[in-house]
Amino acid sequence: GPRPVRSEAANLLAEMKLKQEKRELRVKLKRELDELMASPDSSSGPGLMRSATLRGQLASVEAFLGQYDGPNSLAPQPSAPLADFGLDHESTNLYVGSLACEWTEELMMREFSKYGDVTSIKIMYPRNDQQRMRGMNCGFVQFRTRKQAETAKARLNGKDYFGMCLRIDWGKAVSTGPSYGDLTRRSLQPHVALGPQAHQHQLQPHIETPPPGA
Repeated sequence: GPRPVRSEAANLLAEMKLKQEKRELRVKLKRELDELMASPDSSSGPGLMRSATLRGQLASVEAFLGQYDGPNSLAPQPSAPLADFGLDHESTNLYVGSLACEWTEELMMREFSKYGDVTSIKIMYPRNDQQRMRGMNCGFVQFRTRKQAETAKARLNGKDYFGMCLRIDWGKAVSTGPSYGDLTRRSLQPHVALGPQAHQHQLQPHIETPPPGA
């Protein structure tokens, strides 16, 4: 009946809220750690102690999220009821921050497609001088399935490219287009389109044969 769906949705909402709080804490800790490492105080005694504390807290949050996301990603997730609640935990769209200027969409395709079928990639290039001065971009990578996106996020989040560590989080869910693999497979299956026509031709002689003596 509908009751289990409602309780499951409520559980998911509570779980998502907890994970979101941890994700926000993770972003805050990373930002504070980045700022500390960029400051001249990072090599001082107090600075080193502070960075060690931040790294410890960050590791704890990462471990929590990894443990929480792990078993959850293996559980079967009913798609229809969840879509009604407009929840983004079904999103296959990854937000990628701290992209060094050397990144191109081709390079992102090469790195992210190791973990699944990428359906779209977009780098948000700086629009003004203030954004250019930051020396980094951000972007979005969308996968065909949630599991592929989760794998890419787990493997690439925090990975160092061009001296900057990627920051990966979930982007807003958008409808997935056909992956490159799907398009190739579809073009190799002409019999799907011809099937009904072939069947129609077999039936035509019986339907259109004039009655005897006409």
